[in-house]
Amino acid sequence: MSLLLLLVSLVLAGYTVTLNTAAVTEAQVRGWLNDAGYEELTGLARVDVVDSGLNVASTGCDGNSTPAAAVIQLTSPSLLSHPHITVSHEYGHVWADYHRCVYWQNSFDSYLVARGIYGQPWIDYTTAGCRNPAELIAHDYEQLFGNLNDGPAVIYVSCAQQEWQVGLKEPWNVPGFRDWFALTWTQGHPPPGYSSTPATPTPQPATATPTRTPVATPTMGPVTPTTTKCPRGWQKQGRC
Repeated sequence: MSLLLLLVSLVLAGYTVTLNTAAVTEAQVRGWLNDAGYEELTGLARVDVVDSGLNVASTGCDGNSTPAAAVIQLTSPSLLSHPHITVSHEYGHVWADYHRCVYWQNSFDSYLVARGIYGQPWIDYTTAGCRNPAELIAHDYEQLFGNLNDGPAVIYVSCAQQEWQVGLKEPWNVPGFRDWFALTWTQGHPPPGYSSTPATPTPQPATATPTRTPVATPTMGPVTPTTTKCPRGWQKQGRC
């Protein structure tokens, strides 16, 4: 069988899947997105799968409550080791940014109030980690409404576990937040995962929190890229 890369573009269900790899199939990608709670209304236009690079979601808002078409890039190594977590996180950016643009003037303020962290001094919009609301909101989506079922071999480290020093809570431990995120943030259009019980990661000791690997944030523009980081400890284990 030829080892040449496959380049396949198919348009189904509102978005295009482009495979620049032979490692996964288009049907698998669509299945993982469905498991993550994909909804056509969020404006996902294209999903690219590559063998190297970053997992990243590119979204945008024109300032008039009109979101730009969203693009997700996924890497085959991540999909082969932890597909549901990877896809749920990147789609979480698309989902959250769509509603932020359409209903919240592209602002995180109401989200931060509902999350119970508005005005906290540790919030940092310039970091690539969980202290950045643009990253935290995608983690909240993946935990509350996404799919974390990648098997017992994958250790999931949540933002609350990474940022235990500042007292960040798990999203389901913030009173009323899950309902607010599903119903108010979306103005009455809850994601498919709202009807299910959120996945609860196995707690990890706070002292065992690995060091995060910084990832450069893409240049801001009309379409704002949001880069997925390698969760702590995964890079050393060859998972990212």
